Amino acid sequence: MLACILLHTSVFSQSGMLVCQAITAGFAAASALILFTKLYTPLNQLLAYGKVAQGPKSTQTGFARLVQIASRWTVPKQYFVHFYILFAVLQWLQLPWAKGKLLHTNFGLAWLLLTAQATRRLMESLLLTQWGSKSRMHISHYFVGLYFYVCVAIVSFCGLVVAQEESKRPRQWLAIAFFALFSVDQYNNHRHLAALVKYSVPTFGMFRHVACAHYCDEIVIYFAVTVAAWTREPNMEVSVALFSAWVFVLVNLSVSGLESLRYYQTKFDDYTVQYAVVPFLL
Repeated sequence: MLACILLHTSVFSQSGMLVCQAITAGFAAASALILFTKLYTPLNQLLAYGKVAQGPKSTQTGFARLVQIASRWTVPKQYFVHFYILFAVLQWLQLPWAKGKLLHTNFGLAWLLLTAQATRRLMESLLLTQWGSKSRMHISHYFVGLYFYVCVAIVSFCGLVVAQEESKRPRQWLAIAFFALFSVDQYNNHRHLAALVKYSVPTFGMFRHVACAHYCDEIVIYFAVTVAAWTREPNMEVSVALFSAWVFVLVNLSVSGLESLRYYQTKFDDYTVQYAVVPFLL
């Protein structure tokens, strides 16, 4: 019986690592596609949503007309709630595998942080965020968001199944501290945004220095999870997959932040903020 259990665990571990490798490749491809869409001007319309979305521009080229048509395939921005419902449910379903591993393994701690993030963002989306009735996002953003959270949850589960390594205490506690600090800051930033008059300029805290302080929080939060989970062989595939998820978050939110910065600079003549997401850098 013990031999069967060990064999089953070994087989799952091997298949789980292959899944993590595939997810890493998928996040890398998605990050590259976002950068290409940003750098290739005719595709820029596909990036805009919410306040930065603009009406279609008249054009003569056939390809640009196709992009215009594709840019109209939108869903309500309120569908963001679906991301966090799905993410939170998938994370909490992993609780039986997380018991006994939360602070004793790298991947157990990573599961705890991801579950806290999923739960908080779900509560904020349901109880705090003011969704504009006319605010839309491109349907590709919706499906990419679903893909991201499903993949992160899968990686989290794979980590729990193979988790064995003892936590490195100094690094783990540092990751927890950064995660907690920037989670609180993100909540405060979201509360400020919810209280604003529609499409006005945020001025709370780090918003005085960057256009999208809440994006900066998100980037640091996922970096903290990556640091908490990082491990060498064996099972490094899980750590690399979480790192690739962080790279995707970094690329995606940096591009979105740049779009928001351009919107504020164009719409408000007295807007003086020069950075989109990271002070003095981006």
